[in-house]
Amino acid sequence: MKRLISAAMLCALAVSSAGLCQTWQKVISGTQVFNLFALPDGRTVFAILSESSEPYLLKSTDAGQTWQAKTSGLPGGTGRRYESMAYEPYSGTLYLTVSGVGLFRSSDGGETWQLCPAMNLPSSEWLPSLVYDPWSDAIFVGTGGAGIWKSSDGGNHFQYKSGDQYAYSLYAGPADASGLTGILLAGTYYRNIIRSTDHGETWENTQGSGYWVTSICAGMNGHLFAISDDWLFRSTDYGLTWEGVVRYPAAGGVFARLSYDGAGTVYASTCRTHILYTTNGTDWSQEEIGEDTWSVCALPGRAVLVGTNNGIFRRSIAQRPGKPACVSPADGATGVPIAPVLQGSEFHLAPPTRTPSATNGVAHLASQWQIRLASGTYDDVVLDTTVDTGDLTSYQVPDGLLQYATGYFWRVRYQASNYEWSEWSDEASFTTEEEPLVPTSDGRFCFVATAAFGSPDDRHTETFRRFRDRVLVSTTIGRNFTAFYYRHSPSLASFIAGRPPLRSLARIALLPAYFASRNALFVLLFLCAAATGARAALARRATG
Repeated sequence: MKRLISAAMLCALAVSSAGLCQTWQKVISGTQVFNLFALPDGRTVFAILSESSEPYLLKSTDAGQTWQAKTSGLPGGTGRRYESMAYEPYSGTLYLTVSGVGLFRSSDGGETWQLCPAMNLPSSEWLPSLVYDPWSDAIFVGTGGAGIWKSSDGGNHFQYKSGDQYAYSLYAGPADASGLTGILLAGTYYRNIIRSTDHGETWENTQGSGYWVTSICAGMNGHLFAISDDWLFRSTDYGLTWEGVVRYPAAGGVFARLSYDGAGTVYASTCRTHILYTTNGTDWSQEEIGEDTWSVCALPGRAVLVGTNNGIFRRSIAQRPGKPACVSPADGATGVPIAPVLQGSEFHLAPPTRTPSATNGVAHLASQWQIRLASGTYDDVVLDTTVDTGDLTSYQVPDGLLQYATGYFWRVRYQASNYEWSEWSDEASFTTEEEPLVPTSDGRFCFVATAAFGSPDDRHTETFRRFRDRVLVSTTIGRNFTAFYYRHSPSLASFIAGRPPLRSLARIALLPAYFASRNALFVLLFLCAAATGARAALARRATG
């Protein structure tokens, strides 16, 4: 018996599921997403964009959180129609149909593509469907007017396998609960769903399904689901017979794609601003997306992706890391060294948005750190680095990156071992310390080393200057010494510079620190002792 969802029921569902809308995150904007295809690893997924959105193929390796164009070797130009994808797991080969061009394959996970010879395949036709059948170790291509075609050699040669002239969708799966033999299903325009149990050699009509079948997928308890215009059908006998379970009530509304998450939920996109989902195959609920939903893809244990007329939405169904906090420098900190250590909070897990199907063994995998100028944005950052080794909750900012007396903001986010990212932390502001230099009246900087060695450009003076900037100002004792030094060095340097014997003695006194400059702790202690001696000398000079 067909189950009809009334408009009133859909409205009630929309109200009851409104709280779930907050869990959807838009990860791609401004492009029409025609189809989504996931690999068995649960985190690699491809997005096929419409012919009006070049580039036409995107890839994600983190379950849909970030995307990159992958079109090397594929045809470009206005109006290209990338259609359907399939994956052969034994060799790891991916296949992609491009209408009017032919069949492409990739042996490196979709990074680069090559046009298959595809002998005999009518490549100039519309090529809307593609599937790999593990029971016959063959790929099948469905066309929009030239029937179904089979290749047993990886797309080099094809044979015509009749079926129906219009094969809008293809499905390969087990023929019964044992899984020892397989079936092929083809969604057609005129003959409803047709079925083959001999690897595509012959086809038979099934009972009860509609016409123009655009998507077929497996579901819970061995059930199969199919979309036919404004009807959603179900089969409980491996595709022999079908019954309508949901009809879309709105005028002009149609279903588009189906996807199963492997854990008991089937999703359907609707070409309207919401998706439907079921956990029992009979009762369907609605979730509002806000844009017309063209495609849907469930990644088992990780996320649900929805392709729309204006991008991709994502909702995690995995255990996500909790939002970290910026510990140090704390918000509003001043006098921060120009090579600070960023310290985030401890890694922890956040409550899932839904009951997760993979929560055990989740650990801290990586951290991403960003610093921006107080006057800038995160589109133009000073630092953007991802670290996956060592202490993942802290990061040493490299020398030479930040400027003295400058305002910055920083933030961090954590990635879990299931490849889920946390939210970004709330950003924290800080201002770096003043440059620890005191200019003389002629604009040059006054150093005891300059007085001793005769020039601010001398290699010994430059060594001490680097030691100050890279070592001293990053520690409390070093900053205290630097402050004392610049309070007293002008008069001491002036006293030394005018007395050649004292310059010679000063050079002798500074040479051990110069040669030991690679041993920061030794030099720091040496200079502290020198500061103490200088204080005593100044005191004697003042009372002498």
